[in-house]
Amino acid sequence: MKDLISIIAAILFATLAQAATITLTWSDNSDNEEAFEIERSEETPPNFLPIGTVGADVTTFADTTPLVGVEYSYRVRAVNEFGFSGFSNTAVAIGKDDSVPSDPDGLKAEDSKPVLVIVTDPETGGVTITPIIQ
Repeated sequence: MKDLISIIAAILFATLAQAATITLTWSDNSDNEEAFEIERSEETPPNFLPIGTVGADVTTFADTTPLVGVEYSYRVRAVNEFGFSGFSNTAVAIGKDDSVPSDPDGLKAEDSKPVLVIVTDPETGGVTITPIIQ
């Protein structure tokens, strides 16, 4: 009888791809998997439930069901006809709505003193005053 899958699909990363989508990527460390099962939890402590399956050698999965502002934990395992690998590490991501602009940052406030440039036209005697902020 063949051994169970011995290598875990490791190094799972969760990244935000677009509005209401969290994209998972991992390393395929198996050479005999038939699929990968993806599980998700939105509870602490985690209560993982299956959310999808991808085929052999596929190392990404797009979760298109997250809610904005909710933190999710994910894990993956390899599967074949003889059983399952152990689970990958757990990756965490928060559902984000990218249609809303990002928060601005780097705002600075500095004191400035206005300077007035006064120009007199010698022919007409007219005066032009231009404020310049330094």
